[in-house]
Amino acid sequence: MHNENELPDLIKVWDLIQASHLSDISIQQEIVEFKFSDDTSLQTIIDAFDSTATIVDQGSTFFSINRIDNAKGIIFFKNEKNLFTFLNTNDAFIATHNFFVLNYKNHYLHYDHFTEKLTSNLPSEFISDVLNHHISYTKLLKLFKANIPRLVELDRFSGNQNELVILSKGNENFITGIRYSEIDESIFSSAYLRIPLEELQLKLINDEWISSFKNFLCEYMEAQNEVQRNFATLYKNLTYILNQTNKNYHIFISRFSFDKIRKQFKAEKSSYFENLSNAQDKISAQIISIPISLGASIFSFYQLSSNYKTILLIYAAIGIYSFFIILVVSTYLKDINKLATDVNQERKNLETYYPDMIGDFSNDFDFMKSKRRQIRFIGWAIIVALIITLVMISYYVITFKVDEKDLTKFL
Repeated sequence: MHNENELPDLIKVWDLIQASHLSDISIQQEIVEFKFSDDTSLQTIIDAFDSTATIVDQGSTFFSINRIDNAKGIIFFKNEKNLFTFLNTNDAFIATHNFFVLNYKNHYLHYDHFTEKLTSNLPSEFISDVLNHHISYTKLLKLFKANIPRLVELDRFSGNQNELVILSKGNENFITGIRYSEIDESIFSSAYLRIPLEELQLKLINDEWISSFKNFLCEYMEAQNEVQRNFATLYKNLTYILNQTNKNYHIFISRFSFDKIRKQFKAEKSSYFENLSNAQDKISAQIISIPISLGASIFSFYQLSSNYKTILLIYAAIGIYSFFIILVVSTYLKDINKLATDVNQERKNLETYYPDMIGDFSNDFDFMKSKRRQIRFIGWAIIVALIITLVMISYYVITFKVDEKDLTKFL
């Protein structure tokens, strides 16, 4: 439930605390404890806290509240470091709880998860973007650290700070060290713009794109001065870095990679065609063998028209034979379906990662699709023909009449 009076009540509490003889605020085992040098305004503050927090303990010069108050739907933080450290591993709470920071640079900071609004009495133009900046920065940093050694060669502690080491293996070998902090408040000095994190994640499965990205990133970071060679610079300029990487990647692809991909796909295409031809040959063989076998069996009916027992044996043999033929043809059709899945995935990969090349193989994909349909039609036609033949033979056997003399012998 959204408590519209929460912020005014918290501001009142904050004002009372600022005017009191507060000596310390400490957090121990999910409890926030307020200590005062005297009890002058203690009860007034406790009474004011009653609507927004749950008092769990109090004494003559102190009181304590739940840090994470699920009943009130709010989490209290001592300062900004306390807030950002918590969010680094618990960012899901931002969708379910409000936040209140008791000392954000000597001011208060309140986040309402219903309205997604950040409020503070700190005079800052970009205060409303603080949480979005920190969460995006943290996700980007985690993405880099999760891709060692694919994206980052090494995550090390250098001097007095952590550092990501990135190695480029392009035309010119570059190596750069990007210093980082888990919390970097320098990113709060500008308006928040959504960073293309999803785009970067999708690109990371492409080895050639990663090479282009690392090449440009190394060049870009080495062009910065020592102070700016940090992860905050990468975060603030990620969109530009990705745009330049995409340009360089397409140039690289157009110059070097098309021939390689074409050769690779031509080899795969030959394999697909060979598999299609094999499936067609196998099904075609059934077209030749089935009529001969069935014809011989049907001929036997006429030759042995007076022996009902023999006719039943031949009928059973035809049924068993037809069952296995249908099973074999069904297996061939499953092979065709698996081949179709592989070909469709290959086409999707080309459209996603090499859209400029799809036109070169469009006719091949269409031909394979047409041939698959033709083979499927023949296979299903064989199955349907067998079933119809079995029905007709069954009707013949059921309605077959023998001479009374022969029937007596049979019985």
